[in-house]
Amino acid sequence: MSEESENNLLHIYKSAVASMQNEIDRLNRCLAIQNYQKKLSILEEEKEKLTDTLESMQSHYATPLIKSPHEKHSERTKTPVLVEELITLQAQVIETSQKINRERRKISQECEYLEDNMRQINGSLYILVSKFNEAKRNNIDLRCQLKKLIKERQSLTNNYSKITKALVKESPLNEKMEKIENQERLVREKITSINVLKKMIEQLKIPTPVENPALTNIFNKIKKLEELLKENEKTKRNLKISIEMTQAEIDYKKKNPQKIPPAIANKYYRQELHSIELDIAEKSRTVKELERQRLVAQISYSDALKEKISLEPKKKKAKSVSSCCTYSSLATERNQSRIYTSQDLIRASKKDTQKIVGMIKRSGEPVITKDVLSVLDLYAPGQCLTSKIIAFNRGHAGKLSSKS
Repeated sequence: MSEESENNLLHIYKSAVASMQNEIDRLNRCLAIQNYQKKLSILEEEKEKLTDTLESMQSHYATPLIKSPHEKHSERTKTPVLVEELITLQAQVIETSQKINRERRKISQECEYLEDNMRQINGSLYILVSKFNEAKRNNIDLRCQLKKLIKERQSLTNNYSKITKALVKESPLNEKMEKIENQERLVREKITSINVLKKMIEQLKIPTPVENPALTNIFNKIKKLEELLKENEKTKRNLKISIEMTQAEIDYKKKNPQKIPPAIANKYYRQELHSIELDIAEKSRTVKELERQRLVAQISYSDALKEKISLEPKKKKAKSVSSCCTYSSLATERNQSRIYTSQDLIRASKKDTQKIVGMIKRSGEPVITKDVLSVLDLYAPGQCLTSKIIAFNRGHAGKLSSKS
């Protein structure tokens, strides 16, 4: 029993060692196949590079049909070098292609040998591995088909969405098409009518209408008037702007008299004095007119009193006459006093104006002083010079009337 058990153990060990040796050989072959594959990839890259260089050189150094003598001379010097390079490159390409073919043959032989070994060692395992590889290939193919189907589904969904959008837009497009067709029909009808009218006009040969010179003159005048109106509006705007600017300057200079230069101040004062004199003359005219009206009213009143006395009875004649006389005497006295006061007012206003002019004018030239401004500010504080002088005249006229 011991010998049999030892023999069995030896047999088991030998079989295990043989299987391990086979596995080592298989792994070495796999490593060799991987190395061959790497070498194949490197050789293929070299082959591609060499083919690219060959093609580039052939295209670059291709001889044209018509050549100049200078090019021919240069090519004679270059041709031997280029031919040698091309020959060497072609030889390298041939060698690399031969190496690639050899490596492929070796890989195919190794694969066949491995398959045979697998089949001999364990047929069931070989069958399972082959089935697994087939299933893997089928799985890869199915995945590729699934990806293609997914892409087709996406394209179909996109097409479906486009079709639905197009169907939604179909009804408004049909309406637009109908409108366009109607418009085309109308256009065609109008074109036909225009052509008919052209033919009729050509047949009739209507003369060109004669221009009316009167109408043309009127239109030209209207255009000129419109241009003049525009120019006048522009000038009005410019004048308004200039007037506003000058008014602002005048107001500023009136509010700040110390900053005004003496020449401009004298000019303004002359203008204001002239305006004041004109105002006084107008007021004197109005006063004279009122005096004339008053005298006319007084005469009419005396005539009315005389008529009244003549119409009264004789018994009361003496008393009425005396009363009339007394009334007329009183009226005349009052009127005389009124006339005197109005004349005095005019004289007083003239005297005041002369005084003011004398205060302003010194040595023949108008000069403003702080005293004059302070006096005028008492009558019209915060106003222009003309209003101050008018208030000054009115105040003196009131004083004279109260005194009388």
